Amino acid sequence: MTSPSNGPLSLRDHQIAAIKQILNLNTSSSATVDTAWKVLIYDELGQDIIAPLFTEIKIYLLFKSLKSDRDPVDEIAAVYFIMPIKDSISRIGKDLAECLYESYYLNFIAPIPDDLLGALATGAL
Repeated sequence: MTSPSNGPLSLRDHQIAAIKQILNLNTSSSATVDTAWKVLIYDELGQDIIAPLFTEIKIYLLFKSLKSDRDPVDEIAAVYFIMPIKDSISRIGKDLAECLYESYYLNFIAPIPDDLLGALATGAL
């Protein structure tokens, strides 16, 4: 893979491409971010990772912290970018139970342990 200047991609270029794919709801590796509005929900580490990259990405997003109180926006997709920890999984379960969003796209910063995956599945019921 090369950058527009035909040189090798930098780490930043790879990070921007990965975030664009997440914001495209993981449906395409296209460099263009879909223009449909989304809610990006992040934890502290997620914010630290993505904040420096947004000067490079043209987006239609509402930004919300995972810990913040959020009102329902039932016609918009929620894109989560978080660490898979117990508190985060519990909060996702709460969001699902309250039907805050039209659809949910979960992107974990690290692999999710089996016990938390089970808790997530239970919370989604």
